[in-house]
Amino acid sequence: MRRRDGADALLRTMSRLCVLLAAVCFLVYGLTAIRTADARSGGVLLAAAERENVPDAAGVERMREEEAQCEEPLGFTAWSQREETVMALDGCRRTQAAVVRICGSSEYLIPYGKILQEGDEEGCLIGRKTAETLFKSHNVTGLSVSCGGREYVVRGVLSAPEELLVIAGEETEAYDHITLDIRGGNERTAAEKFLARHGLSMQCMNRAGFRKTFSLTELLPGSWSDFAGWKQNFAAWREGVRQQEKIVPSVFELEAEEKKNMAVGAFATGALLFIYSSLGLGFRFFKI
Repeated sequence: MRRRDGADALLRTMSRLCVLLAAVCFLVYGLTAIRTADARSGGVLLAAAERENVPDAAGVERMREEEAQCEEPLGFTAWSQREETVMALDGCRRTQAAVVRICGSSEYLIPYGKILQEGDEEGCLIGRKTAETLFKSHNVTGLSVSCGGREYVVRGVLSAPEELLVIAGEETEAYDHITLDIRGGNERTAAEKFLARHGLSMQCMNRAGFRKTFSLTELLPGSWSDFAGWKQNFAAWREGVRQQEKIVPSVFELEAEEKKNMAVGAFATGALLFIYSSLGLGFRFFKI
């Protein structure tokens, strides 16, 4: 009887340790994935609800010249996105992909992997899945693809987003997205100053794919008793949210949101397992 009781106690202890180990693994994975998503998210995203009154290549160049004269100039990349057909150069295979046309370097937009340098009109970056669809391999650096009647040499393959083609935009391209190189500090304030400097009507989206829905600091007037200020700030906030709802999420936002949702889910699972184990409910879960 004592041996049996000892074996049962050992089994329960091992079960509890297994639950604790699983909880720690989920927690560590969740935290690591969240930090990785933040690090791979690029800069602060600005986006326009309409493609009217957005800069073309000449307008972006003027913005760079004006920004260079500021006390604290910001690096940025202007870009646009459309779903288009991409073909292997031999024309045998084709696929639909998010084609991103950039004005500037890709480093602010995609701060990982190979960089498409500013002015490289013959090169491109390609997503892993797009590469495998067109060439049955992801080792395609140096091969060529065709899009919009032009040929591009693959400079590098991106692990994410997977269905993607990044190329240099043309002179007449309307750039309805801008990614700012802002790291630390009050990112939203810096972005709003950038918009005001260049007279742009764009919305400041959140980093890493999560769009802004509510911030108490945006609603606070100069004084708590300033009821007109509360009303005015709330109306401005509501209009901003309304404008954001008109903007179609970019491929980068969708990718970042998916990654972060998975990370948050893993972290939540780890937290629940830890609570179960801590309260001794892990035994009931395993019916021991």
